[in-house]
Formats: sequence, C-alpha cells, structure tokens
Amino acid sequence: MNKKVSLVLSSGGCRGLAHIGVIEELLNDGYEIASVSGASIGSLIGGIYASGNLRAFREWVCSLDEVDVYDLIDFTLTGQGFIKAEKLFKIIEEFIDCNTFEELNIPLSVVATDIIKRQEVVFDKGSLIMAIRSSVAIPTVITPVLYKDMVLVDGGVINPIPVNCIQRTEGDLLVVVNVNANIPYQKPEIKTLPPPGREFSFKRKAWNYAKRHFNLLSGEKKSNGTPGYLTVMDKSIDIMQDRICGLTVVQQQPDIDVKVSREAASTFEFYRAYELIEAGRAAYRLAKQHSGLSENY
Repeated sequence: MNKKVSLVLSSGGCRGLAHIGVIEELLNDGYEIASVSGASIGSLIGGIYASGNLRAFREWVCSLDEVDVYDLIDFTLTGQGFIKAEKLFKIIEEFIDCNTFEELNIPLSVVATDIIKRQEVVFDKGSLIMAIRSSVAIPTVITPVLYKDMVLVDGGVINPIPVNCIQRTEGDLLVVVNVNANIPYQKPEIKTLPPPGREFSFKRKAWNYAKRHFNLLSGEKKSNGTPGYLTVMDKSIDIMQDRICGLTVVQQQPDIDVKVSREAASTFEFYRAYELIEAGRAAYRLAKQHSGLSENY
C-alpha cells in the first residue's frame, strides 16, 4: 500500500517547532514524506528536513534558553524592521547545507509575499536560503528581502497554509499542519531531563531583571496591564490568518488535518522547543485518530 505523504507546514512563529514533532510521528508511522510546502517557519522546518538535517536542528533548538534566543536577535534601525536575522541565518545555514532547491532530497515549495505587487511568490528552484529568509520576514519585525524588482516578506501574510503550492504525487495522502488553530491549548506531558545547568553570569542576571520588568520575547502584558508590542503583533497576525487558514482547510479537505493551538506560544518563545515539539506529536496522534484512516495506513 502506498504510504506517501505530501506535507503542508503553516506559518506561526515558534509554534512551528511543532512541525518537527509531526514529521517525526509521520516517519515513525512508516510514511514517506514525498514533498513539502511551507510558509514562514513552515518553510524553515521544511527546508531543514528536505536537507536531511532535522535531527541536528532539533538537538540545537532544544538546547536554547531565553538568553540564547535573545542573543540571536541582531537589532537594526533601518525602519523596515528591527531584526536583521543575519546572526540566526548564519546558524541556519549549518543545517541547510544545500545551496539550491535542486540539491534537496525531496521537492520543496516556499511561499513569500511581494508587497509591491501584492501577490504571493512561490520558490521551488534557485537559491534556497534566500527563499526561506524571504518567507520568514515578519512585517515590521524582520527586515524584508529585496529580490529583483520585489520586496519580499513573510509568506504567512498572504498564504499561511500553502496547500496550493504542494507538489502532489498519485495516490499520496495530503497532511496539513496548522499551528494557528483557534482551539484550546493542552500542554503535553514532557518526559525529558531538564537542560544542563548554565553558568549564572552577569548576562543572565541582567536577562532575569529585564524579563521581570519588560516581558521580553514572551509577548505577555506589561505590568500595568496593557499589551506590549509583541502581544499586539501576535494578536494582529492571529486575527489576519484565522479566516484564511479556516477556509483553506475546508476547501482542500486534507486526509490528516493536524491542528496546534495558537495559544501554545507567542512568536519568539523558541526556548520552549521541547514542549512545542511534543505538542506537535500529540496533535498529530489526535488528528490521525479522527482521520478515518485505518491503523495500517
């Protein structure tokens, strides 16, 4: 019996780490992932998987704490965004060791948004890093990519679940992972050892102070009860993507419809990788049960 899967990975900031758990569960169930399409974080995880380096990336991202994540942010005052993302992508290039789409193990489609022509741009050939960097460029946060006559930002702006871009094969299963689902979040059970202890340096003391007073990265409300910048951004993007995601799934009717709550984490909480990967595993198992597929498929 054919167990090939065409896998669609949504945008969603750090919640997209749940894609790792879904991929691992699909492989554990004996599926062959024949092709991937992704927007934003979905393009990043898809690109790393198609490069053959998902396990190494998983180990790295699960080692990060809040200070490590903050250290990856290279601030800029260009006016187009406040993060250049150059520091991050120097590391990402270690996990995506293919220069072009043509070198990947499986077909990959990456979606970005051209804000000049107001249309989606689908990359499936040429420079892989450039395409992924374009797809993750959250408007006003991460600086856009200037490519040819285009100004490219996050693919999730126009197509957060790029089902239309996936390269299907005859008889495959369509698996869609939406990490922006408007459903309650149930924290998964995590049976892992805590990360190794770290030196309590001056930098970490300063971080703890900043976290208490400014709620950096978490997107929580300020001490006076008003939402901070990241909270406003998160909620605005959630509202924007809600209807698009819902309509896409209804129209496309995936064989397995994996949903991870948008309340699982805010955009930059990558230090919660263990939890989010396990959330992806749990969401996949639930979706598989509700799919109507037999245990042998």
